[in-house]
Amino acid sequence: MAQGLPNPSHHPERAREVDPLVYFAVGVAWAVVALGIWRQARREDARQRVRAVSSRLLSQVFPNGVRL
Repeated sequence: MAQGLPNPSHHPERAREVDPLVYFAVGVAWAVVALGIWRQARREDARQRVRAVSSRLLSQVFPNGVRL
């Protein structure tokens, strides 16, 4: 084992203190990932709603479509 690193096998109570912190950090990391995915999904839903509304409005203004 390296000089400056503590060996958890010599300090079992210290290892028990670290385990919950590791689980907490893993939980926080998963929450960050899940939140990012949720935000991306919400953003895509909003884009789809905007497209639907704009298509509906354009079809009311230009019932035969836009011809350039």
